[in-house]
Amino acid sequence: MSELTAEGVDVQGYVINQAGSELALAALVEASTLPTFQDTWILDAWGMHGSGKDDILVYSTSGILSTHFIAFQEPSSDLSTPEGFQNMKEAILNAQ
Repeated sequence: MSELTAEGVDVQGYVINQAGSELALAALVEASTLPTFQDTWILDAWGMHGSGKDDILVYSTSGILSTHFIAFQEPSSDLSTPEGFQNMKEAILNAQ
């Protein structure tokens, strides 16, 4: 995201930790600079967004889902690979 921000693209990201996995929350907060929230069984944010563990959702500036990267499926959203990084960058730019 810092590369896009440096290019003048306004990008906001958030992490939502899985309901029932509260013990992992501290590790997520420590590992990320993104705001991190805890999902609950009652709220079910993951379910409301139709997502699962390690999925990445890209929303347009108007709040409409633009791209849903399903973890470990194509297209790749693995930011540690050139392909995954490029896929994510294109998805964010296309959502603007």
